[in-house]
Amino acid sequence: MIKKRNGGLLLGCCFLITLLACYRKTDQVYAGAYRDAPVNKIAFIGLNPVPSSGNIGDKVSFKIAGLDSVARYRNTTTFFINGVQAVIDSVNIADSLLTVIVPDFASSGAAKLVVNNRNFYGPVFNVSGKAVFDSTFNVVGKNEFGANILGTGVNGAIRALYNKKYATAEYLFLTGDFTTWNSESSYRPNQNSYYNGTSLFRYFTVLDPLTGVFRNDLTIGNGPNGRLLGICELSQYPGYLVYGNFSSYNGRGSGGINNITRVLEDGKLDSLVRNVYNPDPNIVENNMDTLPVFTGGFDNVIIKAFIDAKGRIICIGGFNNYYQSDYSLSTAKNVYKIGTPMKQIAALSQTGMLDTSYSYEPRSPIDGTNGSITGAIQLYNGTAPNGKIIVVGSFTSYNGIGANRIFMLDDNGGIDTRFNVGAGANAVISGITYNPVTRKILVTGAFTTFNGASTPYGLVMLNEDGSVDPSFRLGTMVQAASNRGQLVNYAAQLSDGKVIVSGSFEKYANPDASLTITRSGFMILNPDGTLTSGYNSLGAFNGQILDVLETKTVSGVRSVILAGSFSLFDNKPVANIAKMILYP
Repeated sequence: MIKKRNGGLLLGCCFLITLLACYRKTDQVYAGAYRDAPVNKIAFIGLNPVPSSGNIGDKVSFKIAGLDSVARYRNTTTFFINGVQAVIDSVNIADSLLTVIVPDFASSGAAKLVVNNRNFYGPVFNVSGKAVFDSTFNVVGKNEFGANILGTGVNGAIRALYNKKYATAEYLFLTGDFTTWNSESSYRPNQNSYYNGTSLFRYFTVLDPLTGVFRNDLTIGNGPNGRLLGICELSQYPGYLVYGNFSSYNGRGSGGINNITRVLEDGKLDSLVRNVYNPDPNIVENNMDTLPVFTGGFDNVIIKAFIDAKGRIICIGGFNNYYQSDYSLSTAKNVYKIGTPMKQIAALSQTGMLDTSYSYEPRSPIDGTNGSITGAIQLYNGTAPNGKIIVVGSFTSYNGIGANRIFMLDDNGGIDTRFNVGAGANAVISGITYNPVTRKILVTGAFTTFNGASTPYGLVMLNEDGSVDPSFRLGTMVQAASNRGQLVNYAAQLSDGKVIVSGSFEKYANPDASLTITRSGFMILNPDGTLTSGYNSLGAFNGQILDVLETKTVSGVRSVILAGSFSLFDNKPVANIAKMILYP
């Protein structure tokens, strides 16, 4: 009897559950006499918007499925182009077209539709502007559609650029950490060279700055065996001074190259063949050796070298000792060196001899700075590029005298007090640039104050006397969640006053403004710190700029070559070098 009752109870429960389930399926709440039309799934269905690129203020249409949902939630629907909200102009459900107006300060990037707090991501729309990626720089061929194929650039950071004009030709020298150009590791020099072998793309090469085409005029052979950090033209001899962190050049050196040497205009080591000491006269070939004509060097890296008004080479770096080569005591393949304590800053003649009148004390070594040196610039002396030198880094003193991360050198290697920065920076200065036309200095780093002035993003503009230029004010920066690096890692002013800035930021608001604009790691500012209208439509940038060079295109349009350590520019994959056209 109990079993039957339990069975009946179980059957009743099942019937009740079934009845409730049927009720839930059929009893839906809706307004009016009819139910709402079914809502279709929202999705971008077009590969590209129409048009695929345009200017600010233009109308652009996106193919989107489920626009009935957009119409239904119109009050909670917004549209963005690379993070900047665009006005929705029209919604055409029948044709699945949503049309928006390209907003002010929009930049190239992905579209995003937000419907009732749900995000739907679409294709990239390219915003045309006055700053444009140059797709004619370093062209290596055409694809099946006739579009340019760009070379792969270099496989390591480019540390410095140097431009030289010979008659009607221009030469752009690259120095850095790379060992290939467009995936090639070597090349054959031009037919004018007597050198019959190949040369390597190793830390040093030269391009045409207008086209980006490699010039095979340099005959460097194996080149340096370590990275080059810079190059400067000699004033008393033909050719150039190259410096960095290396101990041989084209297999030559024998211990006589120590992070700096001279090269001829065609890239060959400036060398001589001379007699050396031979402990075994029976080995005749050891009576002579090919040795560098530049006989000086240092025990560690040279990060900057300049030619001053007296023709001296001012060397700045991480060294502690100067080395002088004595060829009279040298043997074949083994140069005898005489060491002298010299810390971080020294002056040499253009043959490599130490200038003992510059930052030198024979009885006790000079202290140098109490921290590392990260960079230096040379001001112009009137119209000549051989003026005073400013040094920056993590130090707080130089030769026992207070210097908060920045100071100017006088003619004897001491501090020039006419460059007055007051309290200086409250944390490390990692970079410094100078424009000889505007005569302005830009300083970047981890500091948040400079001479008492608030600099929350580590960027300040200085005059040549060290005073802060108050006309340049930064707005608000928002750091990218995926990049926790230094917020501003490079800044340089162009000759027309515009300021190029790169870093780990993703948004920027003009001074005294609340509206933030998407600027993914790269932006161009006016001299007052506001975004330059029309020049900030470029897409995302990823990496760090280390040097820039103002130049032109083949047709004569103003442009800028950017070099450094970066893999993305204007949403396009690049390899540490790119050219940007700046239309008026």
